[in-house]
Amino acid sequence: YWVCPFALNFHEFGEDLGTDPLQSSFAKAMRMARGVLLILDEVGPATPFTRIWCCFEEAVTILHLGSRTTQEPLLLDIATVADRKPQLLTEGLSPAEQRMEEERKIDQRRPSGWDSKSHREATFPVNVIHKG
Repeated sequence: YWVCPFALNFHEFGEDLGTDPLQSSFAKAMRMARGVLLILDEVGPATPFTRIWCCFEEAVTILHLGSRTTQEPLLLDIATVADRKPQLLTEGLSPAEQRMEEERKIDQRRPSGWDSKSHREATFPVNVIHKG
């Protein structure tokens, strides 16, 4: 997954960025990542929606800007904390939910990964996204 502080040399930010942000080490590292985890705060609220580089990361992720090093799409997962509990929206199933689905193919009495995802995401505080 993409972790911004490890991809940029903040001491040489302007030089690293160059004239085309899609050619920067920043964007190149994103294209090599499997996914992006967008962490939304309740304090800001949703501070990443107000920061230009976070918006750039979101655009690269959602619009699939630039060429990827793999054919797989760049995943976007969104996390926050509500009532002191972590909340997570995932693009597709989590690895545990994928295993549940594989087990369900063998035995239909097994729990559904899609039901598990639905239950997990039902408590996500959508108002944090709307504030952004």
